[in-house]
This record gives sequence, C-alpha cells and structure tokens, in this order.
Amino acid sequence: MKRLKVTHQIHKGLFAILFLVALFSIAQNVKALDQEDYGSETTREDILTGFTMDRNTSLTLLFRSGFEQPVKLVDGKTKLQGGGWEDIPHLLNYVGDVVGDEVYTSLTAENSHGGTRSLKQVVIKPWRRTPHRNELNYYTSDYETRELLISKWLLYPEDLFIPPNNQLVGIMAHREVSSGGWGFSVGFAWAKHSSGYEYLYVDCVDYSRGDVYSEWLVWRVQKRMSLPRGEWFKLEDYIYRHPSDGVYKLWLDDELIFDIKGKPTMKNTMNVVHHRLAKIYINANTQHYPFYHYVDDIEIWSVKQQT
Repeated sequence: MKRLKVTHQIHKGLFAILFLVALFSIAQNVKALDQEDYGSETTREDILTGFTMDRNTSLTLLFRSGFEQPVKLVDGKTKLQGGGWEDIPHLLNYVGDVVGDEVYTSLTAENSHGGTRSLKQVVIKPWRRTPHRNELNYYTSDYETRELLISKWLLYPEDLFIPPNNQLVGIMAHREVSSGGWGFSVGFAWAKHSSGYEYLYVDCVDYSRGDVYSEWLVWRVQKRMSLPRGEWFKLEDYIYRHPSDGVYKLWLDDELIFDIKGKPTMKNTMNVVHHRLAKIYINANTQHYPFYHYVDDIEIWSVKQQT
C-alpha cells in the first residue's frame, strides 16, 4: 500500500512537470506567432491601431520624415530634397499663377511636433477662380501600394475658418491617375454644413462617370465632428485597394473614426497612384485668407498579408 502511494505521488509529480513543459511550449509558440504576425519592423504601438487584428499582417516602414536637416526645398520650392525625399517620387503641387504669390510652402521652425522644424503649406490669397490648393503628393505604381498605412501629425491655427457648404481641408486621398483624365479617388476632408456644424467625410469618386460630383460619387460616409485646432493631432489612414471588396480605415489620435469594408477602393491596376500626404484645399470665395497648416512626422508603411 505504501509502495502504491509513492508511485501515485511520482505520477502526480511527472504530470505536473509535463503540464508545466506544455504551458511553456504554448507560450513560446504564441510569442513566435506574435512576432511572425506583426513583423520585426513593427515596434511602435501607436501604429498598431486595430486593423492588424483583422488578419495576420506585417508592417514594413517605407519612408519617414520629420522635415529636419538636411531636408530642403528645391526647384522653385516644388520638391523636397535630402533626408530620403530624393529616393521617393513626390511633388509639392500648386494650382496658381506664381509659386510664392498665391501659394507657398516652407520648412519652418515656427512649430514642430517632435523636432525643430515642420512643413508649412499656405494658400496666401484668392485665385481668379476656385478651387485653390497646395498639395504634397507621393507617386507610386499600383503594385507598390496596393495596401498602405500612412501616418502624420497636423496643426491648424485656432482661428481657422471653414466656409459653409464648401470643402476646405482635403487632408488625404488615394487617387488613380490615367492619361485620359483625373481617374478614381478615395479620400477624406472636413467641411461645414449650412447649419453651422463641421463634419468629416470619406468619399469615393469616379471622374469618368460624368461632369458633376453627384455623378462621380461611388460611395460616401460622414460623421459630425470638428476639425481640431490649436494643437497637434495625429491622422492615420489605411487603404486596401480592391475593385469590389476594398477596405478603408481612418484614425484620429488613435481613435478609429471610419471602418469601411466591402467597398470599391480601386478601379484600374494600370494607373499611377497619387497618395496625397497633406493638402490645403479651398473651394469657396472668401476673404478669410491666408489658409495654412503645419505637417510633421510623416510615415508611410507597406502592409502585407502573411501567408
């Protein structure tokens, strides 16, 4: 009887040891899976906002800039050079007669988010016709940017005026551009309703469908919320470009604002894609000039599904 009790105790001890070994093995496998899912490049928790939980994905940093030295403006202040900008296709686009007369871009120490400088985009005065814009674009082929996460910080003046019924701040868009015209676009902007409240909207437009916005519109969602003013805020948007089952997500200061799935977010894989990283857009005759904002700490991430 005594021998049986000892044997039983031995079996219990062996079971406990095997159980602990199994737990350790599971923990190691989970750790390895986490590392595989999110990729060794992904270390910033503020980038891992929500969408990485939808499926196994990895993030790879394609580009980052805080507009610090040695970044400079060249070619009549329509291109950035230094700090990696020369390695990616990009352009500071203007609609106007003379750069510096009606629109202006500068690298300034007036405000910065994480360093000593930021990029300031300004529309100085009304043009002979509207709209008027100042854009920072990132050009790529379709294959390179089928799935992207773009992050940046923005600062708007406290007294910024948004004219009613007119889009003012087109902050970001992903637009396919063909040789025959404007193409196809998914983007977002803040606007002001005729009742006086501000709202944020995301829309998808196909410019080949007609001559006016109501004909271009493929889909649109909006939410009543004011544009932040007087302090830096972070905007992130994620796009999975697909002709019928696309995904688009937008975060403001890590809060998910829009989670759009099962919508067309792409039309033609042969088109060049313009990713608008930052933009001042004015579609109104108003005396509230100049319009400007600061942009800083831009990051462009490639998103890939694990196989």
